[in-house]
Amino acid sequence: MISPNTNAVSVSDTIKLSTLALGRQGEYGNITAICRRYGVSRPTVYAHARQAEAVLVEAFARRSTEKRVLARVAVDRARLTRAVISTYLEGANSMRQVQALVQSFYGLHVGYGTIHAIIVEAERQAAVFNRSVDLSHIRAAALDELFSQGKPVLAGIDLDTDYLFLLEQRKGRSGTDWAEALESCKKQGLALETVVKDAGTGLAAGVSRAFPAAEHRDDTFHAVYAMRKVLGRLEKSGWAAMERLHEAEVELARAKREREWTASASQRLWRARKNFDEAAGRHDHFEALMKEAREAMEFVGWDSLVPRRGDAQAAVLKDIAERMGTLNGKKIRGVARYLKNRAPGLARYMDELGDRLAALADIYGTEVVGLSCQLWRCAKDNEGAKRWDKRKRLATAGAIVRRIIRSAGERASEATTAVLAIVAKRHRASSAIEGFNALLRPYLRVHKSVSQGFLELFTAWRNLRTRPMGKHRGTSAYQLLTGQKVDDWLSLLGYPLVA
Repeated sequence: MISPNTNAVSVSDTIKLSTLALGRQGEYGNITAICRRYGVSRPTVYAHARQAEAVLVEAFARRSTEKRVLARVAVDRARLTRAVISTYLEGANSMRQVQALVQSFYGLHVGYGTIHAIIVEAERQAAVFNRSVDLSHIRAAALDELFSQGKPVLAGIDLDTDYLFLLEQRKGRSGTDWAEALESCKKQGLALETVVKDAGTGLAAGVSRAFPAAEHRDDTFHAVYAMRKVLGRLEKSGWAAMERLHEAEVELARAKREREWTASASQRLWRARKNFDEAAGRHDHFEALMKEAREAMEFVGWDSLVPRRGDAQAAVLKDIAERMGTLNGKKIRGVARYLKNRAPGLARYMDELGDRLAALADIYGTEVVGLSCQLWRCAKDNEGAKRWDKRKRLATAGAIVRRIIRSAGERASEATTAVLAIVAKRHRASSAIEGFNALLRPYLRVHKSVSQGFLELFTAWRNLRTRPMGKHRGTSAYQLLTGQKVDDWLSLLGYPLVA
């Protein structure tokens, strides 16, 4: 530090002489020149230089250890409200978890009652918003039922925009329950023409009452899922039979090696081999029939460029189901019965699709339309295929593209685009609502018992959020339905982001 006996100088002169002494350190005559210029002693100059150096070292050391500040946020009531609602919906969090997260993020202790009041008000706002949306553009929907603590929750999704227009908890799932839920949606303009559903009788009755003219289509997703489930059981049975066969072979070999009586061991081996042959044969036969059924549910095949018709494919499915029913096994007969009963509904989508493709055939030609459909099959079958199968399908797709270009010329791209746009809206499966069920299920587990208020808030968030992945990536369901882009979903519910 500077000695108290040093010459007195102003602050500005002290800064200047310290800078000169430190910056020109080591230059001959520099200290003497500073002393003469400011009228101070040499010890004073040295003291100021050391002090300036210490200040600079401390400043730069502190700056290198400090983390860069990304933002400074003033947590007012509006921002806290947004944080509570967003944390509640963006993850499957309970109100207690929201309370802990707010404490972690902002260092604020917010009472449980305050958080509860914020959520309840948000649920009310969401219900008002959901009732204000015009549903008149929805024509094709998938309907399904899920359960929370044994209570049914009825759900409906637009198959074109993925908009969730129905999510209501009811005491039952009868035709009356479904009809009342759909009637409330009709007040917002809902006018369904096509409904994709499972085999629920209450659902079908409710749709018939609310929309008598709507076409009922059975869900191919459930049919394939049921067959896959049975195939998995048959595969497990086959492996178990193989294991018993191996054990019987080992037991017979041991008996022969130790010169024991082998008649019983031989008998067990014979039965084990017979059981294995039956299990393996049943599995392979069912798997072959399952492949036939899946092929029969496709609207276009590889043997013809003409799209298939629903009545013909329904007859094919019934024949497959009858052959499937001849196999031993209660589960096999059950899925065969399901497939036979649902065959007309599973193939019904082909008629509307065929009519729309026939209209395109009048413009571009039957060959171009049929080849474009087969090109779509190549892309669909390539999903999840093995590497060697993908190479084969890519070669097939390349040959189809060349044929389309030869037939359509400059209109090839236009024709293929038009065909694919129609095929994308074939409306035959409820995959969209099954994906939604997977999204909602963790929330139902966290909240134990679900309320209609939560379902309203969840519906608004799900429809307004910008989707991070999938075919609708970068858009919201609300945007696709109404044409209105959503920049901030909370703002539409009455919670704008205030700077």
